[in-house]
Amino acid sequence: MASLIAMLPTFTLMKDMLLAPIREGILRGVLFESSTSLKTHFYINVFSFPLCYPESHVYLNFGFRLRNQNGEIWDATSPNTWRDFERAIHAQVIPYLDRLSSAAEFAKVAEKYPQGNPQTLKATAFAFARAEQWKEAMGALDALLEQLDCAVSWQHEIANNSRILRDLIAKNPDAARRQLLAWEAESIVNLGLQHVDLQRYDATVRMRKLCSPSPRRKSS
Repeated sequence: MASLIAMLPTFTLMKDMLLAPIREGILRGVLFESSTSLKTHFYINVFSFPLCYPESHVYLNFGFRLRNQNGEIWDATSPNTWRDFERAIHAQVIPYLDRLSSAAEFAKVAEKYPQGNPQTLKATAFAFARAEQWKEAMGALDALLEQLDCAVSWQHEIANNSRILRDLIAKNPDAARRQLLAWEAESIVNLGLQHVDLQRYDATVRMRKLCSPSPRRKSS
């Protein structure tokens, strides 16, 4: 465990996630997901997404499941699990997250994903806007608005926010910047990150949290 902490000196432990410092509104990290098949089995998801759209949960559209020699399933009882995880951190996690350390870099990667999912196209458009690449943002917003079905409640909300942002970009880019930052602050509160310092984190506190037993979760 100490070696894992030494490898990730800038990461923050929060519940079932290890979070990298936020860079230009991009949340990046690792999510540990329990397996429904066996209590000792789990998955490790590497993820990233922009906070500049008001989000209320972590989603995994951008990223991948970390693999070991046996596939995607990790076994907490295996003596090789943490050794393999450390190797994967060097080989897969850090290189991927480092490539997404700015809104512009995230947007360039995101636009290569299939854009048939509104959530994917939304993230691409808003990341371009966060990077102040207004032309690309406008193009992606136009494509998003054409794709959305406003008869569906969650898509109707995306359409409203997309129109707000598009109008601000067209009329007043400074106001668009302020709105994106306001939505980013809203996402941070919604995700419970407001009390976590994602720019700098005390290694002693992190070590104490990592080495403490995890509290039992209530079944939903």
